[in-house]
Amino acid sequence: MATEAAECLLKLGFSSYSLNKISASFVPNNIGSKKALKKIGMHYVSTTERAFDKKELLLI
Repeated sequence: MATEAAECLLKLGFSSYSLNKISASFVPNNIGSKKALKKIGMHYVSTTERAFDKKELLLI
């Protein structure tokens, strides 16, 4: 289901909003998210220096 949702968002961004670039991120140990992004055609570019902070996620 996550893969289908991500694919719909990509299509919407490129077709309806004429975006020419869309980026995504995932928690490194979340293999499912990584696979879903690869499956919809996204490519790995780099890893950020800052690790994912669960406390920050909960505050948002």
